[in-house]
Amino acid sequence: MLDQTQRDQLGTRYRLHIKTLSPLHVGAGGSDLQRRTPDFLPVSGQLIVIDPNKLADVLGPHQIERLVAGVSLAELLKGLRDDQKAALAAYTLQDSGDDVKTIRPHIKLPGARPYLPGSSLKGALRTALAWAMLSDDVVRVTSRNLGPNRQKADNWLDRALFGEEPNYDLLRALQVGDSEGAAWQGGLHLAQVAVYSLQAQKALAPKGPRYRFHLETIPENVEFIAQARRDNYILEPDQASQLRFDKVEYLLRLPHHVNRLAAKLIEQERDFYRRYGPLPLVDFYDQLEEQLNQLDQDRACLAQVAWGTGWTSKTVGTVLDEALLKEIRTRYRLGRRNTVFPKTRRLVEHRSEPIMPLGWLQVTFEPLGEEIVPPVIVQAKPVKQPRERGRPRERTQKLENIQVGQIVEGTVTRIVHFGAFVNIGLRSDGLIHISELSEGWVDKVEDVVQVGEVVRVKIIEVDVQRSRVGLSIKRV
Repeated sequence: MLDQTQRDQLGTRYRLHIKTLSPLHVGAGGSDLQRRTPDFLPVSGQLIVIDPNKLADVLGPHQIERLVAGVSLAELLKGLRDDQKAALAAYTLQDSGDDVKTIRPHIKLPGARPYLPGSSLKGALRTALAWAMLSDDVVRVTSRNLGPNRQKADNWLDRALFGEEPNYDLLRALQVGDSEGAAWQGGLHLAQVAVYSLQAQKALAPKGPRYRFHLETIPENVEFIAQARRDNYILEPDQASQLRFDKVEYLLRLPHHVNRLAAKLIEQERDFYRRYGPLPLVDFYDQLEEQLNQLDQDRACLAQVAWGTGWTSKTVGTVLDEALLKEIRTRYRLGRRNTVFPKTRRLVEHRSEPIMPLGWLQVTFEPLGEEIVPPVIVQAKPVKQPRERGRPRERTQKLENIQVGQIVEGTVTRIVHFGAFVNIGLRSDGLIHISELSEGWVDKVEDVVQVGEVVRVKIIEVDVQRSRVGLSIKRV
């Protein structure tokens, strides 16, 4: 066994150079900042976000007494000079020039230093890898695989692509840290963001004042640093086999596969804006495509991350066929029938005119030291033999008459994501769990059996009280 030091030596560490290509907002959680409270004040062309701990230093004893007596803070602050108001600042924002009533804060480190959480970036990378796997037909999704509601819609898919449980999750091998607190001249920007929606299926237009927001954002063209590590030890063939990692190649060529989704999103969004407007968004995606084409795609990638990036960026919907997408929309009530989907976008505005989307980043992976790349063992799938198909057996046997260890024949009657049900002559079908289908890892049940197929199975469990029978193919 390797100790931790030896395992660390089998990992590859990376410095991530992250550059914002459009404004980035990661919500801090909690309540919005309110002007009426006041949480912030306009001072000399800037917005001062108030640090409550500084009030005692700026307000005199008499004003503190009045505050305790019930006079509002807003009333007391009216009498302060601009330099006194500025002394209250936890940090400042560039004033957008609009009548700002509320502000959604960006997540920050101590000292009001905004940053990008590693979980936000890793989530975007995970979505991109899932998209690439589905594009390569690694797993085929059907309506039977969909979860019971929106929150659980992709549970089966996530397990099928990355692993049945966290210990067997392929992305265990990738750790992405939070970025350092970004520091740049000008600090956080206040961005006005509006929800735009298709009107009469003809043109994109803002939904109205209720759907405009002011956000703290890291503006475009800001660069900051994060750290990442790939654990090569658990990606070695022996370890990967034990952990059922059969898609290692996708992780080893991570930037390449992330860029595949980026290219698709650029193509799709540009076509959308060409058809429905506004034209500045077409220009943005033209420039983004040029940047993508100039990248070293083995080292750098483009990804859309965090708040405001929408359904297209946070799901694998763009790779699903039309029939399945229609089923998903119907089941989860996504939009109206026979309309463009998704029909809304969150867009950054300048002087109330839309100019760009949120959250596009360029991420460059710089290896620190030697970049160790574990070998990838690609196992050829066995050639499938013609399957024997048969009529369902008569259900004449009684549960009490069968025993664990018997080997019988049966007909597959139904396939679910966790296994296959087989008619072996009982009133209730027996279940072959997916783990009992084959000695090796099984991505999907249909790779091993099909409905109507005659199979030889071993009875491994009999539960008379619950009328359940467990079956196995691999133990025959």
